[in-house]
Amino acid sequence: MGVYCQMLEDAAIMKNLTGLKKVLIITCPGCACESLSYDKQLPNRSLAEGKGFENIAIAVHRERDRIAQICAAAGIETDTITVAFPCELVETECERIVLAAENTDAVCVLACSGGFLGIRDIMPDYPGKIIPLMKSAGTFVFHLAIDPAGSYSLVKRQGARILHFAPAAAED
Repeated sequence: MGVYCQMLEDAAIMKNLTGLKKVLIITCPGCACESLSYDKQLPNRSLAEGKGFENIAIAVHRERDRIAQICAAAGIETDTITVAFPCELVETECERIVLAAENTDAVCVLACSGGFLGIRDIMPDYPGKIIPLMKSAGTFVFHLAIDPAGSYSLVKRQGARILHFAPAAAED
């Protein structure tokens, strides 16, 4: 069962980026990719042989590129990296992320809340903002289908099962 996450609204994302010059967008090819494939009806993963897991995540890379275009239109430079899986980082990935974040004003995390926390926790001394681009909304069980050309997988909407998290209780 994966973590079902949804994109934040573009206006909310851009509000967090106001006044910044350069950001790093970190993408996760796991739960975020399946969630985006389901929500936006995008191809999930390429079925091409020989590409690493980080390179086959179509849905999350399309959404990352869309956010980068919005940033560019606002005069914000972007760099991107894909990390499988930011919720369970190994030391070499931690070093790669910290190096990639140098000289940026913010790190934007296109992942579920586990991925966001994984990134945030390895960067306690990062001077910029660490910004989530998605919110975790539940858990999912998805079934995949192959597109007619056999190029990529798709999340089938029929039979998809999403268990939404309960809303937080109001405090007295």
